[in-house]
Amino acid sequence: MAKQSQTQISARDVMQSDVVTVAPSDSLQEALTLLTENHVTGLPVIDSKGRCVGMVTASDILNFEQD
Repeated sequence: MAKQSQTQISARDVMQSDVVTVAPSDSLQEALTLLTENHVTGLPVIDSKGRCVGMVTASDILNFEQD
């Protein structure tokens, strides 16, 4: 199978559809545990209406802990 150029590949072709998420009220420890257990570097933050209201990343947590 021939390789497609990056301009021919869409986000849908490479995205993960089984996404691990956190709620705005979840603790940083809960987020860090999910990041570690699922080998991901970021988690969408989903509110009670199912809307993505932001992202929390490993860098966000590390930077917060340094402050």
